[in-house]
Amino acid sequence: MNLREIVPLCIAAAFAFLFVNGPKLGAKQATICQAFFPVTRNKWPCQDFRSNLYIGRGTEWKGAPDFFMSLEDESSALSPLLRSGTPKLHVRSLVIADKGDSIDLIMRRAGRNNSKWNNPSTVAPTEPDSVIGTIYWQTWGGQDGGGNGWTALAGKNSRNGSIRTRACGNQTNTNRGGRMQFATASQGSTESTDRLEIGCDGKLRYNFPDKGWKVIAPDANGILRAQ
Repeated sequence: MNLREIVPLCIAAAFAFLFVNGPKLGAKQATICQAFFPVTRNKWPCQDFRSNLYIGRGTEWKGAPDFFMSLEDESSALSPLLRSGTPKLHVRSLVIADKGDSIDLIMRRAGRNNSKWNNPSTVAPTEPDSVIGTIYWQTWGGQDGGGNGWTALAGKNSRNGSIRTRACGNQTNTNRGGRMQFATASQGSTESTDRLEIGCDGKLRYNFPDKGWKVIAPDANGILRAQ
């Protein structure tokens, strides 16, 4: 059988598959959408992609893809992409805009530490002092043992700086307390250190190298001083 005969057969087989399985696939997609967006009727159709998704030019450096949605849930040090045990969306640049409304960038967390991502029974209020979310910065540079990468030492984050929010107390219908921490890495260090915190009590604290954490507040002259 030559190529001219094989191609039409493949096309015919694909159409036959869609004709037979199309309704089943559509029902499957509708069920998935209903689970995430439980309304009587969805206005727009929903497509279910059970695969990694790449959109881009294909010639960019693989450590910074144009757009890549990875569903892999295994940690790996073999890729310049971040593979730390959960699916990740990698995008070169992001612009968020709206018309007639303010822009929201929302970071949420539910469940206790290490609860399974696909087990609804483990959905519970966030535990006290749990990290709700972190924004952090990393640079590409030398690694222990040679070569370059995002982390200087194996198993370390090597963050140049970060902003992190933690839960204050039990998260209830009368409490959504939180504290925010700001960290930077000193020159000559590969790990960031917490420097400044807006505490659960609303007070501002600074981590002095020689004094540790101290509340800083304005004195009678309006000058910020350690309390």
